[in-house]
Amino acid sequence: MYGYGATGETKKRTLHQDDIDGIRHIYPESEPGNQTPNTPSAPSGVSSGTPNTSYSFSATTTDADGDQVAFKFDWGDGTESGWTSYVGSEESASMSHSWSSEGTYQVRVKAKDAYDAESGWSATHSIIIRIILLEVDPLSLDFGELGKGSSK
Repeated sequence: MYGYGATGETKKRTLHQDDIDGIRHIYPESEPGNQTPNTPSAPSGVSSGTPNTSYSFSATTTDADGDQVAFKFDWGDGTESGWTSYVGSEESASMSHSWSSEGTYQVRVKAKDAYDAESGWSATHSIIIRIILLEVDPLSLDFGELGKGSSK
């Protein structure tokens, strides 16, 4: 049953039967409502890589209400992913990203539940992107003593 509070807002109320006075209305002091998901731990993934190669990162969190959650990643390069598909509380979700420039990037993640309540951003996970240079020894060819054939 619903009634109106002193300020006009709609409040859910519980009815209790009183043997002497009949029915009386009891308003709960507060209703729990939807809680935000817990802030995820830092995303898990590789800690180094090369430019223009896609790397996968995953995240998990819990939701006190048991709601499904989705994740959004901040890639540390000025871009963010879209939201992942919803997964169950305590299940992981993954997304991939590639960086075009060398550097150290701080990847972080946040969660939202099915009712759009968002957590804060997680701690960061560092990934170092660098071009790998291969050292090649100069070719050394040994032709023996040219011009001197062996005679048998």
